[in-house]
Amino acid sequence: MKLNIKTKSELNFYWYYLHAMTNNSTDTIPPQNNNIPLSTIIMQVKAESLTGNKEKTNEIFNNIKELYDNSLLQENELIWIKQNNGRLTNWLWHLIIKHKNTLNLFNKYIGISKYGYNPNSVGLDFFDYFSFNKKAYSTKEKNELIIKLFELSSINRNDKISLINKLRDIWNEIITIDNLKWIISNDDSLYEWAINYFIEYNIKNSNNITDITNISFENNFDKLVLLIDTWDAHVDTKKLFIQSIKKAYSQKKFRDKQTGKKQCSFNLSQKSINQLALLSEIQGVPKNHILESLINHKILELGVKQ
Repeated sequence: MKLNIKTKSELNFYWYYLHAMTNNSTDTIPPQNNNIPLSTIIMQVKAESLTGNKEKTNEIFNNIKELYDNSLLQENELIWIKQNNGRLTNWLWHLIIKHKNTLNLFNKYIGISKYGYNPNSVGLDFFDYFSFNKKAYSTKEKNELIIKLFELSSINRNDKISLINKLRDIWNEIITIDNLKWIISNDDSLYEWAINYFIEYNIKNSNNITDITNISFENNFDKLVLLIDTWDAHVDTKKLFIQSIKKAYSQKKFRDKQTGKKQCSFNLSQKSINQLALLSEIQGVPKNHILESLINHKILELGVKQ
């Protein structure tokens, strides 16, 4: 059988399925050159070496061709999946890890299809089948594998499109809750605090939270966002939580600013109180800053050693 492969994505499709169908885990990465005809010849030679039988090789390639023709998505149909959005990537990654493949996702979110599928493929683990890394750490690697999932999935292209549209609708509802930009910080410990707050909040309110212990993250911010995004709670419940954590965050920032300070109590005449309030208003700083500045100035003036 002479293969007529025209694109890099088509070559990759054939290459990955060849290794999966022959249970061969060596050289699973397709040739990285852009010479499609040469790479096709290399793949055909490799296929015959794996099967040891030309007839068996032709049967495998015929099966792959049928899968490719029925499941191929156009580039514009993958735009939403391919966008450079780390938050979306982690959310999709969680769904894939949980449901293993696109057919399980389809059955979960769509449920009915006019196309028949092999019942045995329902439990097929996409990562195991293609020898892909299900422990991916970086957002970049996760995104690349998510794209591969939708490109390589053997379910009919119309079912893929239905699934993508459904997931996009769900995602659009999720991101309307809050953009979470208000908590962005260079201090990773802040995200640890927020994660603990989220867990304690849900324990206190007897809410279930998603188990994401089997997912790796580049930072705690991604972990916090995924916990909120995958939280199976009513939109009003999520909004109440956001209000609660924002208030707690404001209180935390205030407490953190008070580090090294102690409350003191003393009496001032009403005139001094009024004058202190006036200075605070004129200079645009809190009253305690006015007092600290006056004290420091007097100490320097008197040359007192501290």
